[in-house]
Amino acid sequence: MRRFLSFNDFFREYFKGKAVKLSLDGGFTCPNRDGKISNKACLFCSDAGSGDFLNGNLTIDEQIEKQKLFLKSKWKAKNYIAYFQNFTNTYGDFSYIKNLYTYISSRDDIVGISIATRLDCIDENIIELLKQISQKNSSG
Repeated sequence: MRRFLSFNDFFREYFKGKAVKLSLDGGFTCPNRDGKISNKACLFCSDAGSGDFLNGNLTIDEQIEKQKLFLKSKWKAKNYIAYFQNFTNTYGDFSYIKNLYTYISSRDDIVGISIATRLDCIDENIIELLKQISQKNSSG
């Protein structure tokens, strides 16, 4: 008997089925790459980011559909979590971040957002945005 509730079990219970992460490239960079802190990168990402298999040349919608097709044979899921994986996904122009995350959260097939980032790249604007998205989506 397990003494914890895994994310998988929680999502199966909450959404009445499996929720699968779709790895996406939001077109972000990192302060360890663009010169703000360094331009030598760091240990966490390869030259292409942590999602070497992602194709940032596709639109977000194209990436979502491609990931869904790829994962369809492995998982019978109707609930998806948008996982912004490459680089620092809260670092950049706030209006771009806001538009992207607001759009993603409005899609019927996306039940959540997972964001790879750095602690020093989360400010009050990002916190407020995520709070608003969470409140909007939890109220219907």
